[in-house]
Amino acid sequence: DIVQGLNSLHSNYPPIVHGDLKPRNILVDDDGRAILSDFGPAYILGGTEFTATSLSGLCRFMAPELLPVINDDSPPPAPTFASDLWSLGCTVGEVFHSIPPSSH
Repeated sequence: DIVQGLNSLHSNYPPIVHGDLKPRNILVDDDGRAILSDFGPAYILGGTEFTATSLSGLCRFMAPELLPVINDDSPPPAPTFASDLWSLGCTVGEVFHSIPPSSH
């Protein structure tokens, strides 16, 4: 369900990047379907300028290229489809193995 949801977002016009995919942002309805939630940090590709304040996710689910750089005043790059997929992989790992991605 989550892969289909991400595909829908990424295939939308204009494309949308969720930007904060993690177990806490996945809801399960009465029929057992998983639903993406918390679109606050979502980013519309080709839309308005991305700001660093949009990055509000947990670092352990963030793609490495989005992690804050210490002593660097440049703004972080905007999230991408690839960063959503990284977060999805971390989420799947935690859900199926009950091990947070940062525990290794």
